[in-house]
Amino acid sequence: MVTVYSFLDIQRPMVAWEVAIGRLASIAFSGLSNGAISLFMFNRLRRFSLNKSDAVVLDEFLLEAVRRQSFQNEVSRLQGLYFFENEEDALRANCEWEFNLPEHYLCSFDIDEKGITKVDSEWITHKLRDGNADGWMERYWSGECYGSTPLMELIVADGIGLINNRTLRQEAYKLILAKYPGSTRLLSASCCLFSRGIQTISQIVPCLVWDGTVVSGDYIINLGDLEKIPQGRIQQIFNDCAKEGSVPQWIPHPDPNVSFEVPDFRSEKFEIQPTSAQLPTIKAHFAP
Repeated sequence: MVTVYSFLDIQRPMVAWEVAIGRLASIAFSGLSNGAISLFMFNRLRRFSLNKSDAVVLDEFLLEAVRRQSFQNEVSRLQGLYFFENEEDALRANCEWEFNLPEHYLCSFDIDEKGITKVDSEWITHKLRDGNADGWMERYWSGECYGSTPLMELIVADGIGLINNRTLRQEAYKLILAKYPGSTRLLSASCCLFSRGIQTISQIVPCLVWDGTVVSGDYIINLGDLEKIPQGRIQQIFNDCAKEGSVPQWIPHPDPNVSFEVPDFRSEKFEIQPTSAQLPTIKAHFAP
């Protein structure tokens, strides 16, 4: 195991949901890989849909095409988890990339050391807008440093980071409680089940949908565990948590016939219409 660090923007509802449960899980970990994309990349693309001046993010598809062609053993930026090796690098990135997130959003995670790609993010900062001029994308994927002050990031393929920052988990839970009260029974139960080792319970899986013209950002909530686990077992776990006093607050649904409600994250959806020049690499991402 290795300890890594990352800022988690709980102001984004889907991030808040995952943090409240207590995890940061990779797309591969969910088992729902078709069209799935990392939360980090989903939010970057969503920002672009709202602010077209950030078109550089679409070059991520070209970078992915280079990885698929020549560096297949490296972890996809479109699907991996992003971490830093130490707090100092995470703080530097938060400042240099102008995320400007509060310092208490910084979390540490313990993850498996397998399936990690280590690369210098300075290539992305300074060169992504240039396409693959000078063949820099190959140099990036090979692990070469951009300059004398690299900012190394770790991209994790298939794993789950357990969130050690309990204060941030509680803050994230309160955000969901205030904005999506009808979903808090599901969230509360998911927190209990996750604490008992059911790691993919109610996992949010962002995804991209391509209709030949438009790229749409959507999401799936993985409720498969609720179908697999006997109801008696779920109730027992909930009862055990209640005895321990570890059941998070939840608000009953106004309709007594509704067992639970999934959170309504439709406001997070987006659409992007790529230019003809951007189409080839984007289409390749959706190729079978």
